[in-house]
Amino acid sequence: MFKPIKSTKNLPKTPPHTNQKRHTRKLSPKIPAKRHLQSKPQQFQPLSSLTPPLQPKTISTRFMSTAPSVTSRLDEVRKQLHDACEQYKRPTNSVSLLAVSKTHPPIAITEAYDHGQRAFGENYVHELVEKAPLLPNDIQWHFIGGLQSNKAKFLAQIPNLTLVESIDSTKLASKLNSELIKVGRADPLGILIQVNTSDEEQKGGIEPSECLEMVQFILQNCPRLKFKGLMTIGKIIDENNPTAAPYFETLTKCRDEICTKFENITKDSFILSMGMTHDFETAIQYGSTEIRVGTAIFGDRNYGPKPVKVDQVVDAPPHETEENKTQ
Repeated sequence: MFKPIKSTKNLPKTPPHTNQKRHTRKLSPKIPAKRHLQSKPQQFQPLSSLTPPLQPKTISTRFMSTAPSVTSRLDEVRKQLHDACEQYKRPTNSVSLLAVSKTHPPIAITEAYDHGQRAFGENYVHELVEKAPLLPNDIQWHFIGGLQSNKAKFLAQIPNLTLVESIDSTKLASKLNSELIKVGRADPLGILIQVNTSDEEQKGGIEPSECLEMVQFILQNCPRLKFKGLMTIGKIIDENNPTAAPYFETLTKCRDEICTKFENITKDSFILSMGMTHDFETAIQYGSTEIRVGTAIFGDRNYGPKPVKVDQVVDAPPHETEENKTQ
């Protein structure tokens, strides 16, 4: 029979880990319990009582961009081109402007396109392959960077590729010609031979003395290529090299020799691609028919992380060279 316990003296004590007051809410000592339990909803002030907003004239422009737009930069370059042509008594339409858009996004190219620019130059195969399908098909793409023969197949597949300006070997010319045959391109692709007029090892291009032989090879062995002229990159202007005139003069002499040797190649249709942001006025003085301008139009370039490879073959160059920096 159950017997009630008369004393709790011998009952086991509560284990140390058990808190008998665990269900009791401990209130903040700073807030009385009654007020805490009977707090009223928060009352919001009417908008009319708030401080009036700042007037537009007092808004800071500290974080607003003051960099010139692509269109304003483009207008300035066009003006400089026009002024140089007038200074050296050249017809303005005798010199074309190639906007070098490497490392710049399609939106920047679109801004220049909407402002009437149609010819754009790219240095890296992977960029051109990625950008071309995203932009209008009436853009005239020029490839102006160093080209490896195993990348020629990617260029051959771009329908609105107008000109490859960096042919510097018979091997490369033959490879590009064969890739164009494979894709069944209807019209021959225009090409320029790159000439190393400054005799710098880090730059691509053939020696000036090899021009005649190179033109002869292309005319005889590359029916899908159309020889259009020559391209060169002048040496960087600095204290030790105050002008690029000697390099442009050398390329002009190469053109004269080619036109003398081959009767069907005339100066009127010959492209001399020489002159960039820092020296295109001098190039115009020495007969340039195409200037390649990038930084002056699009601003500083953004060499971010290496982009995704195209078909695991097309790569960005491992580092920036003097040749690629100066477009």
